[in-house]
Parts: sequence; structure tokens; C-alpha cells
Amino acid sequence: MLKINKIIILLSFAPTLLFGQKLRISIFNDFSISSAVFTVFEGKYQLEGDSVSIKEFKSGDLIYLTIDNNKIKINDRNGELGRFNNVSLKGLTASNYFKLLPVNPQYDSRLYDDQLYIKIDVNKLLFINIIEMDDYLAGVVQTECGLNRHKEFYKAAAIISRTFAIRNLSNHSGEGYWLCDGVHCQAYKSRTEDNDIHLAVQSTYNEVLVAKDSNLITAAFHSNCGGETENSENVWFSANSYLRSVSDPHCTQCRNASWTKKIKVEEWRSYLTKQNCDVTSNSNNDFNFWQSTRKKEYTAKNISIPLKKIRTDWNLKSSFFSLVAEQDMLVFKGRGYGHGVGLCQEGAMEMAKKNYSFTDILYFYYKGVKLVNYESFFGKPIFP
Repeated sequence: MLKINKIIILLSFAPTLLFGQKLRISIFNDFSISSAVFTVFEGKYQLEGDSVSIKEFKSGDLIYLTIDNNKIKINDRNGELGRFNNVSLKGLTASNYFKLLPVNPQYDSRLYDDQLYIKIDVNKLLFINIIEMDDYLAGVVQTECGLNRHKEFYKAAAIISRTFAIRNLSNHSGEGYWLCDGVHCQAYKSRTEDNDIHLAVQSTYNEVLVAKDSNLITAAFHSNCGGETENSENVWFSANSYLRSVSDPHCTQCRNASWTKKIKVEEWRSYLTKQNCDVTSNSNNDFNFWQSTRKKEYTAKNISIPLKKIRTDWNLKSSFFSLVAEQDMLVFKGRGYGHGVGLCQEGAMEMAKKNYSFTDILYFYYKGVKLVNYESFFGKPIFP
């Protein structure tokens, strides 16, 4: 029933998806993998080596890929099929997906839709998932947001992910693919079979967010803002009119709303000394620091330290914290998780539970933006 539902959703909302140009996403991008196993989970795949058809594979069939003398050696259960500079596995049916299991080194397997292209890149196998935009977005939404979320939250997440993807399609254009699966592009660790996610992606087909200047926004998001989001210039280099600090009452009772960390006062003294601050005469209480609303810097005597630097140096969950001396210890009493810019995921989830629509959610966190259909607004297709 799930497979049938997905096909109905695709045909109802976006028939051109079945025939349009596909994305090229580097998967397992952060790993140096020299051998892996490809398994057909559904459909049929045609194996090509250096653009020559080699063999057809059906559900349950395995293909072994290994670097050998700077070639990709291909084996199936019956033996070696050849050695090639590049390998393609192309789906032959209406619905195709596969499992990829890294063997050397060994990592957990992942499932992906559509096609796979493999080549050697600096002594590692480079795996490029060639995939329909909305299949990719569904995988991103599941990876970034998890399962069993409200449908309105999924719609907001789908629009954010689509806006980010289109704005950043050239991130890796010089490397043979468009986007990678890491967090600096968008986390993308598997396909999804969740109908609510697929419906959210399809029902917001081609919808993106634009700023007042009619450009796609930087669709920043984070886990939990601790009750107040952050201005973009306090985290990155530039101020964006739509990434303004907002008071957020929705996330303050959520899982990542608060945290603590204790360190010794002497560790903090040593740290400040390394920042060229003379703290020899300070009492422990002199290090107390309060943030009832977000600040940009921690000030001590003659210096100011950006809070984002302190967060990085001390591996803190956020830069939204206060410092309280307790005898010979200093306690970070923190709020939120992440950089705090843009949409607060846990706050957005709570808004959806309170019957806010996905547009309510997006307009709450991104100021002065407009929701548009990409092709209608820009007068051109996403893929030229």
C-alpha cells in the first residue's frame, strides 16, 4: 500500500518529476571508502562500465565494488565482471532503490532511491546518487527532522530544504556533483518511506522562500533557540533582513531548551589569560555573566570575546548561556542547541502541534519573506 500511495502522490502533484533532470548528490562524502557492496532492493538496475552495458540485476542481487590498480573492479556472486574508470547503475523500472554497504572501512549501510554513479577520486570511491529533486528532499527532511512529526512541520521543512538546495546547487560543481550529504550542504543519509514526508514535499511542489530583494533566502535552521533566535551577523559575517532575532515561546519546554556544563574556575582563568585578559585580582564571582536576552560578547576587564568563539572553544551546545560561580566551579547555564539563526526546529514542531500552518511557521521565523512557486516567480525552470 505504501508504494502505491507514493506513486499516486507523485502523479497527482508533480507528473514532471518522473521525467525531469536529476540532482547529483555525493553520498558517504566524508568517508574514504575503497570497497563497498551494492544491493538491489527494489526494481531492476543496468550495470554500465565506462558507458558500456555489462549486465542487468534484479531485486536481491549483489555487486561488489573495489579499487584495484586505480580501476573499479566489479564482481557479482559468479565472479569478476570487469575493471573500469567509472561505473553506473541505472534503474530500469518505475520504482528503484538500492542499499549501499561500505566494506573497507566498514560503516552502516544506507538505502537510496534512483541511480548511482561511481568513480575514483583521490584513492577513494566517489559515490554520486543521481536522483529526482523530490526524492532527495524527502530523504533530507527525514534525516534533518526525524519521523513521526506533524504534517505542517514537514511542509515547512520541505520548503526550507528545497530553498537551500536550489540556492546552493553549484556548491560542488567543480567536483563532478552538485551537493554533498554533509551538514554544510544538507544532511542526507537515506531514502524515506514515510508517506507524510512524501506528501509534504509533493504538496509544496516547487515552493521556495524569497527575500525582499527577490533572491532565494539563506534558509538557516537549528535545533532549539532557547526562547530567542539570533541575528545572523552575530554568528556569520553579514546581516540578513529576514534572519532577525525573534522571541520564541514555543520551544522553551522542549528537550533541547536548556543544558548545563561545569568547569573549574582555574580553567576559566587560564582561558581568559590566553585571551590577553589580566584576571589575577578577580574573585570567582567576578566571572559571573548573565544573558536574559541574547548578547554578542562576553566582556572581562579590558577584553571582549565573541560568544560564538566561546561556544566553539568549550564545545558548548549554544552561545546562549550564563556563567555562575559555585565555590571553585563555574557553571554554564545554557539555553538552546545550535547557532540560533533562522527557524527553531523544536519551536516549529510545537507550533505545528498547536495548529499553526506551515506558512505561519515560516513567516514567524523568517521576517519579510515571501513564499513563491520557483518557476512562476523566476520565469524559468529549476533545471535550465
